[in-house]
Amino acid sequence: MKLAVLLLACVLAVAGCKSKDAETPQPVMSDFTTASRGEARRIAQDYIDRLAESIRTGKIDSLQEVLPKNMAKRDNRAKFKEMMSWIDDKLGKLEDCKYLDEFRQGASSDFYWKLTFCKESPDGTKSVNDVPYSVRVVHLDGKIQIVRAGFDFR
Repeated sequence: MKLAVLLLACVLAVAGCKSKDAETPQPVMSDFTTASRGEARRIAQDYIDRLAESIRTGKIDSLQEVLPKNMAKRDNRAKFKEMMSWIDDKLGKLEDCKYLDEFRQGASSDFYWKLTFCKESPDGTKSVNDVPYSVRVVHLDGKIQIVRAGFDFR
């Protein structure tokens, strides 16, 4: 009997304990509405417009203005300089940026663009390089925000 009471007391004590995870609110993702989907597209388009401007000028300032908080905390100037060096070396000059499509998945959307670069080799021949670029936008905690963006080399 004493053992049963002791086991019952342990079970009740454990059941009453709160875990640290229970105190920390978990992010809430919600599906896009027609209006919020339009806003998501606008946010992604603004980002890609600023990216294209930054690539064309070689300066990150325009892009920095629209970077989401999770991306703005990083050392972006050094990464941008590294990316620009790679683009100049491998892809060339940005010629065009064309919207392709959106891939929807409930609370997130991936927007795709084709970035067209033109590189002139030392012998004068030109090569055109089309590179896909995607921007993932989510509806998180009531806010529409970019959580990932980058070239899609697959």
